[in-house]
Amino acid sequence: MFRFLVFCLLFTEATVAFILKCGYVKVPFHGRKANASEPMEAEEADSRSFPWTVLITGRSKHKDIPMCVGSLITSGAVTKTHYVLTSASCIHSTKPAKINVFYRDLNKSEEMIYKKVKVQRVLVPQIASPSTKYFGRNIGLLKVEVPIPMSEYSHVVCLPSEEDSIANATTCFVNYMHASQPVNPKNISVYQMQPKLLDNMECENEYSQPTPANTVCLSDSEGREGMIKDGAPLVCRIRKRYTIFGLLDIQTTANASMFTNVLKHLRFVQFLRNTGQQNGAERVFVRMD
Repeated sequence: MFRFLVFCLLFTEATVAFILKCGYVKVPFHGRKANASEPMEAEEADSRSFPWTVLITGRSKHKDIPMCVGSLITSGAVTKTHYVLTSASCIHSTKPAKINVFYRDLNKSEEMIYKKVKVQRVLVPQIASPSTKYFGRNIGLLKVEVPIPMSEYSHVVCLPSEEDSIANATTCFVNYMHASQPVNPKNISVYQMQPKLLDNMECENEYSQPTPANTVCLSDSEGREGMIKDGAPLVCRIRKRYTIFGLLDIQTTANASMFTNVLKHLRFVQFLRNTGQQNGAERVFVRMD
């Protein structure tokens, strides 16, 4: 009995320590180095991998239709979060009452399932638009009505610090999702793809014009049919944690993508999150200077 109590105590302490820290995963995917010469094909991830990745849907005729991918970020509390980071162009024209977020959790039988939570507020830049002239600024935030509990299946990704750099990363991944239409919670899955990061010259060759400011450019793979890519996060492993460095802005060609650089807009993300904690309108448009 004593040994069992000690085991339970150690297990609880380990679980709490895991929950207290952003960007940790129980099942890491090591892959190749961040400067891989060619992108790795997208493949389905372990159900516990990349636990910050969620599916954002829009309701139409009482059915959930896939819209984009989101990433859980901290809201200040250590055991739950209200916030999902995604592309502004995906959410800026949709009322919060029409948006749901599907996240991973356990049922009573300890099986992994997807649960659904409603969205309370949409926070985006005033300039949010799918237009290409907004490259590098395609970043927005959702606040859910009921906080999402942290677990090994749903966990926040780290936001970068101003000292962080992709150049210091050991591995980088893009997380896509796949779901039926309309969404069936039993058929949602997370996909992982290891990209090749492109420098400005390589990017301009792919993009056929100068690289927009505040972007990260990479070569990726098309993935399987029905792959949900809008808002997909570019995450890199730094100091044993996964940090979000980019959000899919636009797929420029079949195998090249432009990502809004989260590091360049770190203060804006923090401002959106602080604004979300205040009472106000359900849709908030914030100036991005």
